[in-house]
Amino acid sequence: NKPMVAGRYHVYVGNPCPWCHRVSITLALRGLDGAVGLTRLANDPERASRGGWCFDDSAPDPLVGAADLKAVYDAVTPGGAYEGRCTAPLLV
Repeated sequence: NKPMVAGRYHVYVGNPCPWCHRVSITLALRGLDGAVGLTRLANDPERASRGGWCFDDSAPDPLVGAADLKAVYDAVTPGGAYEGRCTAPLLV
């Protein structure tokens, strides 16, 4: 077990997704919304390269500067080429 350290984890959530709503609610109820970073995604299949999740211009990706969730998956995958489905919520 690792102790809770602010800034260690970051969660990507999308508003239309019920699983993302559950994660957001759980973070708030547990009082972790200040300790765990949270980025809200936009559901825009035309702008996203795969999976439909991308970042709004008003809320860019704070970790790797990605344009969409596929680029985040690539950035955190050894070798930089993730081949699976890009889903949210994503805990990094």
